[in-house]
Amino acid sequence: MNQPRWLVEITGDKFHLEDLPAFFPDGDMYVVQEGERYYIVGPALEVTADHAEVRALALARLEIFAGAMKLLFGHYKTPALAGTYREHPDGRRDAFASGVVAELTIFSKIRANLDGATGPTQAQVLTTASMKNKALTTAMILWADEARTWPRLYRILDEVEEGLGNTVSNLDLCSDNQRERFMRSANSPSVAGLDARHSAGNKIPPAKPMTLVEATKFMQGVMLKALTYSGGRGADG
Repeated sequence: MNQPRWLVEITGDKFHLEDLPAFFPDGDMYVVQEGERYYIVGPALEVTADHAEVRALALARLEIFAGAMKLLFGHYKTPALAGTYREHPDGRRDAFASGVVAELTIFSKIRANLDGATGPTQAQVLTTASMKNKALTTAMILWADEARTWPRLYRILDEVEEGLGNTVSNLDLCSDNQRERFMRSANSPSVAGLDARHSAGNKIPPAKPMTLVEATKFMQGVMLKALTYSGGRGADG
């Protein structure tokens, strides 16, 4: 007999949703496809009988999933939650609140694992690593947001370094020059404009300032390396 379970539907363009079960196939929360619908399920949702709390847990994890997808593919818009359901052993489902449908931005269709491959997918590795401590979780949620401003990118770097307990250049995740160029660009009003972290005249820009596009790509690379590094270490306190 089947066990009762929670299902939280996620919505968006089918072209994008259909790959999520391959990227997140198992774990404490994962994505399943049933016909034309996609759901977040898993034992981590079974800790409560409150459908609102289940929905909150699924939304928090969806942000992490979206952050991992954006790291892997660059431009990716977080899907939305739709209905929340409680499935009974006989297959009946009680329906709860629904959300708003959201579109997903197109990305290249690359499967999570090659056919026959075993072990966690790259998206799962990034997700697990980002949940090792609060700072890395915050960095991943910030990365999942659509905002790509200088203050946001600098905040992500701060959270990554807090989570790792060291600077990314000291850990050889980038060079000292790259980190310095990013920070000086973000701090300088002549580069970052009104988004600069310091007032005019306070900070001298680097000889070759980063553009915001370059800074975004830099932080994407740093995040990928940082989470890979974190994933290879033992669990943090």
